[in-house]
Amino acid sequence: MKIMKNPISLSIVLLATPLMGQQVPFAATANNRFGLDLYREMAAREGNLCLSPLSIMTALAMTANGAAGDTLAEMEKTLHCPGKLSQLNASMRDLLEDFRKRKEQAAALAEKNPARKA
Repeated sequence: MKIMKNPISLSIVLLATPLMGQQVPFAATANNRFGLDLYREMAAREGNLCLSPLSIMTALAMTANGAAGDTLAEMEKTLHCPGKLSQLNASMRDLLEDFRKRKEQAAALAEKNPARKA
């Protein structure tokens, strides 16, 4: 299976773009690494590929908070935050909050679009 490089590049650029939260770069870097690992793994399978690394990473990070011992260590390794789950939690919180704010800003701009009122 061939992976389209443009969507991957675009997601990396978007996540690496400076955002409002100070903790965001840690989550963005971890998510980029996790996403690339995930795409590499999934690319070996037949058929089309459509997935959201951020959604999957968010679910795994929530699950990791209930893990301990070897399971926690493996999850942190997979999430590219060995020994830094609390830092990932804070960073993910800021990242998701920044996305929420951007969505609200985009909606506000769309409502002000003069072409829309015609």
